[in-house]
Amino acid sequence: SPAHRQTAVPDGRYDPHRIAVKFRDGLDLRLRQNQFASTNQTTLNKLRPLLERLGSGEWRRAEALPEDKLEQLRQRAQERLGRKLPDLNLQFYLDLPAQLDPGAVIEQINALDIVELAQRVPRAGPAPLPPDYSSQQTSYLPAQIGISVLTAWNNYNDWGTGIRIADLEYSFNASH
Repeated sequence: SPAHRQTAVPDGRYDPHRIAVKFRDGLDLRLRQNQFASTNQTTLNKLRPLLERLGSGEWRRAEALPEDKLEQLRQRAQERLGRKLPDLNLQFYLDLPAQLDPGAVIEQINALDIVELAQRVPRAGPAPLPPDYSSQQTSYLPAQIGISVLTAWNNYNDWGTGIRIADLEYSFNASH
């Protein structure tokens, strides 16, 4: 199908072996030692064939907070907002074995009526570089305006390593 070809195309923007899966709210489904558990056998029966096809795929909770704390925060937020919020305890990551095609697996997972959404996980982009503000730092300038910091660093071959506190204020400057 065109959708399958679209999701199966390798794309450097996405992790090639990780899928994010959100199960439908209201399900009694939790992850215990890489195995799904539920008091509802029907839910597990719907999930079991997929889990068997995935083989050694490894499931992890998407949230770091403990389940009970996450649920407590959700309940409090629902009370304050006066509306239902998604159950974040139903969000998981699936790390796929290398031989499995993530596009095909996503299609299989999304075909289950107990799944709200399965999708690829974007890779983190590069961290932005902060602007260079050194031209605006007056400490580089000679005395009266700055403290000639570059001269001090070069003359004494000391770049501040090991200094814990240095207070050189001799007067009050309201614009500092």
